[in-house]
Amino acid sequence: MEEMYEQVSTVERERARLREAVMRYEEENRIQATSLEEKNIEITELRKHIEIQEEKLNQQSHVREEKINNHMTTIQELHNELDMRSKRIKELQREKESLEKNLREEVQQLRDELELSKEKIQLQQKELARLEPYKKRSEEMAQIKADLRDCETQNLRLKEDVSLLQKEKANVKELKTAIEYLEEQLAQAKSKAEGFQQQALRLDKKLGEAQEAKNDLLQKNSILEEKVNKHKAKLRQLESSKQPNSTSWEGSGALQYDEVLDKLRKLSKENELLKVELENKFDAEKLKMKNDLEDAIREKQMLQESHQSAQDQIARLQSNLQALSNNMNDEEQSSETQAKLLQDLQSEISTIVREKDDYFMRLTRTEITLSQLTKQHSDLQTQFEVNEAKVKELMLDNQRAMQTISDIQGLLMKEKEGKLSIQGEVAKLEAQLTIAQKENSNLQSEIERLRESERAARDELLVFKANSESNSSNQTQEMIAQFMKKTDELQLSSQLSDLKLEIREKDLKLKEQDRDFRLKEKELSLLLERTQEEVTLKSKELQYKQLQWEKERKTLSEQGSVSKKLLQNLQKEQRLMSAAFHKVGLELYKERHFSSSVQSNQE
Repeated sequence: MEEMYEQVSTVERERARLREAVMRYEEENRIQATSLEEKNIEITELRKHIEIQEEKLNQQSHVREEKINNHMTTIQELHNELDMRSKRIKELQREKESLEKNLREEVQQLRDELELSKEKIQLQQKELARLEPYKKRSEEMAQIKADLRDCETQNLRLKEDVSLLQKEKANVKELKTAIEYLEEQLAQAKSKAEGFQQQALRLDKKLGEAQEAKNDLLQKNSILEEKVNKHKAKLRQLESSKQPNSTSWEGSGALQYDEVLDKLRKLSKENELLKVELENKFDAEKLKMKNDLEDAIREKQMLQESHQSAQDQIARLQSNLQALSNNMNDEEQSSETQAKLLQDLQSEISTIVREKDDYFMRLTRTEITLSQLTKQHSDLQTQFEVNEAKVKELMLDNQRAMQTISDIQGLLMKEKEGKLSIQGEVAKLEAQLTIAQKENSNLQSEIERLRESERAARDELLVFKANSESNSSNQTQEMIAQFMKKTDELQLSSQLSDLKLEIREKDLKLKEQDRDFRLKEKELSLLLERTQEEVTLKSKELQYKQLQWEKERKTLSEQGSVSKKLLQNLQKEQRLMSAAFHKVGLELYKERHFSSSVQSNQE
């Protein structure tokens, strides 16, 4: 969408630029029209001046008339050329106006097409916004499908549970008694295991206390050994410091030495006894703890084996009960068990009926949602057909725009051919101008020659006036008349040269106008190319949108087929459920009939 807005903004900028170009072209056309009017005024003034000169020339002599006639023919030819060029300029102006008119019409058409494309884009945006809730609903359909699958699986589980409950009803009491007995055995085994664990904890505690006592005895032993070592060191000192002559040492020292030795012997004996006692005590406690641990491990293994045997016994009992329940006949059951079974079956059937009602409610809801979705699908399909018709209209408008562009290109080709013809005429005029320039140079040489002859004539007049005063006045008048004729001819030739210069200037102006016209034509061709590119871009966008619409139509058709399949599956499930409930009803009827017959037999 942002790209489309950017394209619209670029198109609006191009429109503003085209408006500015058209305004600029109109101003240039006004300026050219004013310049052409000024040139026409100048041409009329030149014509008047030429007429005045012609009147003056008619008053001259026959010889001068011939020259004037020759000059007049050339002037007439130049006038004819000017008329032809003015006509050509008018034709070019008319063609230019027609081209500008066509361009304005085309620009207006392009503006209209842009407006239409904007409206269509807005409509498409609205339609996309309308399609979003349908997309959300299609996503919700997937959730509904998942819910349906969950309901199916839940229904199957419930059926399996019902069948299992029906099979296991007869075995519940015996299983309960067996399980209670085994639970009691397990509780006893657990209590024994807890007692053994407590005993093991007590033994661990005693072992820790014995270890602490052993550490204390070892510390005491180390202290006693240090004391013994100290006494031994003192004895060595006494022996080293003993003198044979001293009598005092023999009395008291001998006594002290004997006492110390006795103490040392006693202490060493006590130490050895304590060591033996500690080792015996520690070994006895160690053996006792080891035996207790072995007993606890054996007890634990026995408990595990008993637990495993209990588990095996439970499994055997369950298998036996299952076999007994399968082998039991309906006649062997008592009336009380049958009544209980009937009550259980009725409660289960009521739950199944409730579940059936819930399931049917869900089915009705899904059918309603599916009908709504099918209706929305049909509405979307109709809307898609309308949008497809609009896309076709857009394609036709695009084809019309391409046709107008091709027509404009044909007009441009014709204009180019006209330009080529104009260029040929301009080349011819340039050749004529070169010829006129040559004639002008010849005339200028003649003018120079006439001026020289005029100077010579003046000199001759002066000489004639000085030398011959006796000549008659008639001869002098004739000479003066001839001199005046020559001067008039010189003036006419100068006027002709001026006229030729003016014609040359006008030719240059015409060339400049032709160049400006070519530049404008190039600008117009560039504008046409840009518009053609924009039209091609729009056609591509339309094709892309058409592809998107086709994809959406395919997805909607696929969703419709999926919804139809869902409806078919739901109808099949409904038929299966009705058949299953019919079977359950028959079984209930049979059981009630059997219970009524049993009660009648008992009575």
